[in-house]
Amino acid sequence: MRQARRSEEILQVELIEWLDTSEIAMDRARHGHSVAILYGELMRNRLFDFADLVRKIVARGSKVSKGVDMNRREYARIIPLGESSGSLQVARSAALYGMSEQLSQEEDDEMELRIKLVQALPELFPGANSSSDLPVKGDHY
Repeated sequence: MRQARRSEEILQVELIEWLDTSEIAMDRARHGHSVAILYGELMRNRLFDFADLVRKIVARGSKVSKGVDMNRREYARIIPLGESSGSLQVARSAALYGMSEQLSQEEDDEMELRIKLVQALPELFPGANSSSDLPVKGDHY
């Protein structure tokens, strides 16, 4: 069992290193789509751990914007996640775009729902009897 785990770890390292060093993977204009499909299939067959790639991107930080790190980010953006968990999709978004934009969008969506709720069910919100009492999109509680 331990040997199998070690083999899986070696495979992960090699697959990420291949993304970083392979001429094929570095030529995203010609081969990016094919490489993304390949890694998507590897994920589907549980041979590649996308979360490991995301962790490596996060560990490098957001200040990197060229070369190997840019290649990793681009593949993290285009590799299909298939039926992956929502948490993996959130992790990918956070690694690529940061959390603040995502939180702001979630807060705006939540505020929009609150406004619709108050308008649809005014009897539940007796203090909000005029449009000036409604929450304003962009206000965060």
